[in-house]
Amino acid sequence: MTLIRYCLILLILLPACLRGFGQQTRTSPPAGGVTPRGGARDAGSQAGTAAGSQAGATLPRYLIGCGEYQVFFINTSTGKLYGISTNMRLLARGDNDGEPGLPVMVAIPRNRTIKAVASGLHNSIAVDNNGEVWTWGSNENAQAGTGTSENPTDDFPHRIMQDSLGNPFTNVIQVACWANQTAEGCLAVKDDGTVWIWGKTGGGFRGNGIYGAINKRPVRIDIPGNRKIVKVVAAEVILALAADGTVYSWGGDNRPYLLGTTGADFRKPTKVNLPKPAKDIAGASYISYALGVDGKLYGWGYAGAYLGIGKDGYKGNVPVALPRDLSDELRLPKPVRTIATNSVSTHVILTDSTLWGWGDNATGCIGNGEELDFANHMPPYAWDFGPAQLFVQKPVRIAPSVHNFTYLSGGSAYVFYTYAETADGRLFSWGRNKGGVLGNGVVGASPQIISVYPNSWDVALASEVDPFALKRYYVSTSPYCVLNPDGNPCNEYKISDNRKPVADAGSVQQTSLRGTIRLDARKSYDPDGRILYYRWTQTKGPKKIRIDTPGSDIITLNNLLKGEYEFLLTVTDNSWTTDSVKVKVIVSN
Repeated sequence: MTLIRYCLILLILLPACLRGFGQQTRTSPPAGGVTPRGGARDAGSQAGTAAGSQAGATLPRYLIGCGEYQVFFINTSTGKLYGISTNMRLLARGDNDGEPGLPVMVAIPRNRTIKAVASGLHNSIAVDNNGEVWTWGSNENAQAGTGTSENPTDDFPHRIMQDSLGNPFTNVIQVACWANQTAEGCLAVKDDGTVWIWGKTGGGFRGNGIYGAINKRPVRIDIPGNRKIVKVVAAEVILALAADGTVYSWGGDNRPYLLGTTGADFRKPTKVNLPKPAKDIAGASYISYALGVDGKLYGWGYAGAYLGIGKDGYKGNVPVALPRDLSDELRLPKPVRTIATNSVSTHVILTDSTLWGWGDNATGCIGNGEELDFANHMPPYAWDFGPAQLFVQKPVRIAPSVHNFTYLSGGSAYVFYTYAETADGRLFSWGRNKGGVLGNGVVGASPQIISVYPNSWDVALASEVDPFALKRYYVSTSPYCVLNPDGNPCNEYKISDNRKPVADAGSVQQTSLRGTIRLDARKSYDPDGRILYYRWTQTKGPKKIRIDTPGSDIITLNNLLKGEYEFLLTVTDNSWTTDSVKVKVIVSN
């Protein structure tokens, strides 16, 4: 890994490096406030027992494991595992056909079904129906756990045959992966409640009283009192949730404010000082959470502002060394039922099935339609990993028109995007789309363009997607390259002659007072490509109407007063060409 990957860590640790307060935000194309069309509304699942899983939750249609440049879906009805990336070597597709940005089946033997998946920086693991673990991707830090630290030379997953003592490595029920400055690897929980780790275990991750080492095969971590562990998560520290609701932490490279304990040895698991037993855990860069059985959310860590504590943004950040009840800070309208984090933001589903988020929103990680104005950012379309440049310190509601969210998936290994799923299997995604991980079929024009302008394809608004309904992927260059096509690396991709899309919002709509209107843009089309982004805005009317999903092809308007309204529809194709049209809505008595 390169040093640039650790800029986020270094900047968070050094508040003097803060910069960028007051930068402009963008709520219009190309990156913020527009939503890629995902296709039909019937498809996959999520990583129920992997990153972002919810303890005790009924399995959703898809379980999802999120890595930096790769994302994986378990179809829970078939047990088959699929991956999406623009780097096909990260997907272990074997002899299976596949295309960038579209789901491809991972080449685990077809007589196996998959029950858990997790993904790290550039490596991934899955657990089959026999409790055996399959691994693939990068292995320079022994992340594979197969006894070597050499990168694989094939495109197939490999089974972890044995642990460090030569015993068969079986009966695994949950897995997690992580990457930070001192450690990178994977964790597993077995059905007997034991915890196992492999990879680079520095910073105290090894958990046996030493700083850590390279562990090429799984080694067991002893939990005090032989507590039975049911879930682990890892970011800057490791958290382990026991069946009796106790939580243990270790790691953190001797930064005690990350552990949630008093006077603990960071090299050994220590019980977190929670006032109540926990029923779930989550963690991101420098913050950790425990969801109490009392329904209260407790948080601790260096970045107290990222927990929602305070009102002055990151400049007023105060570390929180011990778990703190966040109820008075967050002021959520209902108790938390489900929690997940990506690397810099937090999302929760409440007991009323609504979705809320807070934290760093530089790359659209929150999903509320805003991110940095990357067109005017230096460098353009490339986040510099500075903390809190666009900060959402208190919870905001995401996709307000949706009232049946049940499942979340994030990740800690430089994951700047999130997936959410509803009770009827609808998938929503948002955040950074480098690697095509958002499941909308959008693929960057070349590896170098993707590298230099990685935020060109961000989706800042929670957007419904169905990656399994996509018939093809769509190549899209950076908006910067549209304006500067001859410079390097923009000249690697020739922008062909493009015909503009055609926006169609339908004819004049009429309804009675307090009625409901649906505006439909599905008749819009692109003659030589595909419409990827929709944007609805109100331009006239006696009352300002809240558009809950302004990036959708269909929107619903409620509680209209008498009078004439006007709404503007703007569509954008995969070449960043736009077209707009207005539609009137007349409300009478």
